[in-house]
Amino acid sequence: MVATGGSPPTGIHTVRAMHSRVPLQLLIAAFVLPLTLVAQDADSLDITGRRAPRGAFGIHAFNGQPVGDFGRAVNTSWGAAADIRFFLDRAGFLAVRLDGGMAGYGRSRGEASFGFLGGGRVTTQNTYAFALAGLEVAQPDGPIRPYVNASIGTSVFTTNTTADDAGFWDDRRRRNRSRTLVDDWVRTSAVGGGIRFAINDGSASRTMLDIGVRRWFTGPVTYATREDVMQGPSGPTVRTRRSAADQWALTIGFSITR
Repeated sequence: MVATGGSPPTGIHTVRAMHSRVPLQLLIAAFVLPLTLVAQDADSLDITGRRAPRGAFGIHAFNGQPVGDFGRAVNTSWGAAADIRFFLDRAGFLAVRLDGGMAGYGRSRGEASFGFLGGGRVTTQNTYAFALAGLEVAQPDGPIRPYVNASIGTSVFTTNTTADDAGFWDDRRRRNRSRTLVDDWVRTSAVGGGIRFAINDGSASRTMLDIGVRRWFTGPVTYATREDVMQGPSGPTVRTRRSAADQWALTIGFSITR
């Protein structure tokens, strides 16, 4: 007996319904899952399709050219610095930058046969050290990669006098025959820029030659030059100066992106 009207048998209806739903679910899963995997993988790729760098570090030598009152007292300074950059985006356009370094801006040697130094040659060293934090914007790819940055932080200017015959291994004697004549901290800010030239652009690390310039700004700070320290019967005396220690810094070094 053949059915001539009404609904199809329940079994047939159920099979047709499953037949119409299952392919749709499979299509959705087949479409969404690859997109999810690609999106997750894209988080670790840069704009060129390679593994995205997480950060970079650099080492530099720099020459400081003082300006203003500081420039009238000091001719030049030489030092070394390092920086670490933590990228804030996948491509590496924007980064948090941390800097630290030290430089000397005057050194002199003289004789002392009296005072706390006793006899022998005396070395006076004028130095400054700094620590800065800020932001950097850079071109992340290509053979030539310009960048600009701005930072704020602190610097310390020191003048130390030490008798040369204090003995390298005799720490107690060295401490007794050394003296810090100037030690002053000051707020510091800097703006700069430069160009990085790609040397090795491998997938694991990317090495670049880094050439740049920075402009330093400080508040008033107490410092001394090598002409300001004099030896006397009761030991060294120092004539201090106080002004902003602004300067230009020309840098050259290497940067490695990881």
